[in-house]
Amino acid sequence: MTASEPASNALIVEFIGTEHVVEVDSDLTFGRSAELVIDESNPYLHRRLGRFYNSDGVWMLHNTGSTITLTMADTATASRLVVVPGARVAIPFEDCRLRFDVQGANYELDIDVPFTALESTANDTVSGTATVRVGNVPLTESQKQCIVALAEKRLINPAAAINAVPPNKDVYTRLGWTQTKFNRKLDNVCEKLSKSGVQGLQGGQGSQASRRRERLVDHAISTGLVSISDLDILP
Repeated sequence: MTASEPASNALIVEFIGTEHVVEVDSDLTFGRSAELVIDESNPYLHRRLGRFYNSDGVWMLHNTGSTITLTMADTATASRLVVVPGARVAIPFEDCRLRFDVQGANYELDIDVPFTALESTANDTVSGTATVRVGNVPLTESQKQCIVALAEKRLINPAAAINAVPPNKDVYTRLGWTQTKFNRKLDNVCEKLSKSGVQGLQGGQGSQASRRRERLVDHAISTGLVSISDLDILP
């Protein structure tokens, strides 16, 4: 179920550095003995604790367990969603962490929902230090890391040239990401900022793509979207 080039509407589930791609016509179960094995040595963990699937274009999570509660934490805000045993919920966050505790053992899955699959229903009343907004658009934790890594040279040296943007390979290596994950995050952040009114981020191939990255960094620095203090969020 893993793939190097997932469809744009696929759900991405990451566990211990491995990405699992869930296409809209498929699903993914997780637990002690499931498609995604969490911890086969923990006898208190349900064989199948949960299931991700798509219903009419909406990504869903079904807690198929009987005793374990799941918690989804949005990485862009302080929002949380508790999913009790037996419950089915639409995943409302673009980028979130699914957490659960089983007899003292803590587990986390990173969930990446396609931006196009979410409606524009951002709640402006949500607060939290992880929230960054351009217009009405919040950036997820990983999206901000992507921008900061691209802007690192210019943040360290404000006098650096506008094209002082590292190659993509240097950036995703710096972040400990795969190339596919980096490309997805860059596309997502450029799409979100473009829809909020930022110009010049709809890049293509070659020089267009290079200028897109330069424009993204220039916009982020000139508007204060990122600053030198944000270098702390890089690994």
